Amino acid sequence: IAAGESSPPEILKLIRTAEIVLSGFYFILLIGTAALKSMGGLPGVDLVTALAAVTLFWLLVLQNLYYSAMLARRLYTFASVIQVVGVVVRASATAFILANGHATFSTFIATQLVLAAIHCAVTRQYSMSLLNLRTELALKVSKPNLADGVSLVKRGRSLVLFSAAGAAVMQLD
Repeated sequence: IAAGESSPPEILKLIRTAEIVLSGFYFILLIGTAALKSMGGLPGVDLVTALAAVTLFWLLVLQNLYYSAMLARRLYTFASVIQVVGVVVRASATAFILANGHATFSTFIATQLVLAAIHCAVTRQYSMSLLNLRTELALKVSKPNLADGVSLVKRGRSLVLFSAAGAAVMQLD
């Protein structure tokens, strides 16, 4: 995307492929988390909260994907405004809820999850619009296949780990 040589259909296919690969990875993590919990792992955290935390990380990584696509195309101002507003809203709402008598880990994760889902959807919508990836284009672009996913994973292995680590660092503080 950053090279600027990709056409809008190629960019859209790349983003869709990344969405599918990341979603598959986090689906496996959800299953692993449920299995770990059923074997007595994660003491002190209920199953719903553990699954919600994994889902939260998935949404943050997807949001990072859209943010990175905008930055790659030098849409710095738009990307930064979307990021700053989303993070401030999420932090403010979470602080308000926690300060008003609901200071539990489950409440924190639930609040973050709901607001991250909204932020991710808004970021996706704006990134698709700003990158000129309109709905009519989406109908013309071929769907990603397994070979596309494998190729992307091979090329972007370190970026996937970097993105997952970034989401973890931002949320585990």
